[in-house]
Amino acid sequence: LKGTAKPPPYKRADGTWFQWWGMQGNAHGRTEELIDDMFQSGEEMRPEVVVTNMAFHWFHLCGYSEKMCPNELDSPIMSRWKHYRETWLQRVYDFALKVKPKVLLIKTANLICGSKRTGDWLKGDVLYQSFDNATIAACTERLYPLAKPLFFTREDTEYYCKY
Repeated sequence: LKGTAKPPPYKRADGTWFQWWGMQGNAHGRTEELIDDMFQSGEEMRPEVVVTNMAFHWFHLCGYSEKMCPNELDSPIMSRWKHYRETWLQRVYDFALKVKPKVLLIKTANLICGSKRTGDWLKGDVLYQSFDNATIAACTERLYPLAKPLFFTREDTEYYCKY
């Protein structure tokens, strides 16, 4: 998470402040800490526009980029996805009520980054976007052991890998 605890890396002379927060792949057990930092820093920033998403979960790129491979510390990410309304969307809504931005834009993130990927990342992204059965099956097999303690069924896990 770049820039969370420090002034943002980009502030224009007119005072416009641009800040990006993200996981940059799997945070391996630090996701909740990083999200907490993001919301706290966001409150201090008092944004007028908030653009948010929680969809591009990266796990389907495992095998094409090892940085994206999950481990047992990453299961909360799956739980947040499955319980999206209660865990992410409610938190964003509460944040918006607190900071009162003029615009709150909640958008999807899947399928928007493929044109900028190269090498193995591009290959993984192309297979994912085509819903290649082998890629989805590999993702399901890789994640199901992590998902079982969350009471995810195999079907839940496959759905997670697809969408």
